[in-house]
Amino acid sequence: MFLLKSDDEFILNTISHLFGQSKFLYTLDESTKYFFTIKIKRFEKELQIKGLQKALYLKLPLSFNILAMALSKSFHDYSVDVASAKFYPFRQALYYKDKQINLGNIHFIIFSQLTLNYPDTIEKIDLYKNIWPKDKDFQMNKLDTHLTNLKNYLDEKINFKLNFSSNSGQIKLIIN
Repeated sequence: MFLLKSDDEFILNTISHLFGQSKFLYTLDESTKYFFTIKIKRFEKELQIKGLQKALYLKLPLSFNILAMALSKSFHDYSVDVASAKFYPFRQALYYKDKQINLGNIHFIIFSQLTLNYPDTIEKIDLYKNIWPKDKDFQMNKLDTHLTNLKNYLDEKINFKLNFSSNSGQIKLIIN
């Protein structure tokens, strides 16, 4: 999850619309938790994409594929330390003791939200809505099943022990 910013409302809306149709998880809301910020600025003949101490300059006009590839290349190596593992949000990957695992969409959202909210808690209902925004009938046992599946998957594939506590409708990542 990253924050997308621009002073140019048209550029922001256009790129936001394109990202909404792709696999990019982003927000326009600064009050939402996110891993990093991408600032986009339009010049006469180029687009500047700035984030994580890097700036890219892409010649205009450009296709969405070129923009997506440039973003992927620029933020591919951004990582967050989670216990003794490295989490690469842009790759949807977790590395632990020379082993790597790619997370599916639901597992990625769960892991991302737990990481973004650490050391605080996240409301389970909010986590549920992040995963299944169109659901009208909330089935918390469905979320609990996916939490257990993620925990077992990480342990089985890379021997990473994911610990969290759940109490009074809130969930919290525990890092020893």
